[in-house]
Amino acid sequence: MCGGYTGEHDMNGFGRMKESLEKEGWYVGWAIGYFQDEAWCNTPYEFPEDHPHAGEEVDMDKCLFNIIQDVEKEDDFVVELESKRDRDLITEEEYEVQLDEFYEREDYEEQVLSPEEVSDSAFCFGNAKNLKEVLPLIEDAGCEVQWNGSIKQRPTISWSI
Repeated sequence: MCGGYTGEHDMNGFGRMKESLEKEGWYVGWAIGYFQDEAWCNTPYEFPEDHPHAGEEVDMDKCLFNIIQDVEKEDDFVVELESKRDRDLITEEEYEVQLDEFYEREDYEEQVLSPEEVSDSAFCFGNAKNLKEVLPLIEDAGCEVQWNGSIKQRPTISWSI
């Protein structure tokens, strides 16, 4: 799922925003890396086949994406493990050992919530001027943007689910 959200079945505000921005040559991604640096490395060089500008080079100044940390779903095992620790059924050391073992499993993969499961997220972007220019498109899609206009702050975009 990471990075692969297409919005095909979704026309909430996020889906409309994604569609509108992509028509304008933007890359819009969902949970494309755990950290911002990783996400920028995962940003494709060319738009994928399902993008209106498929095959064209992605302009890094026209990127909008969130990261896994913004929409990570807490695993049931971790929730239960924390509960056991909080009820003193396991020690802090046992908790840490089991948690490390869980995250080090070969089949471990972060679980992320989809845009249908959340109503907002913080987003990374490439260029403040470019983002300011498309704010009307984002708002016309039914989204609300909370942002101070600075490259130093990630905007939070909300939509109805």
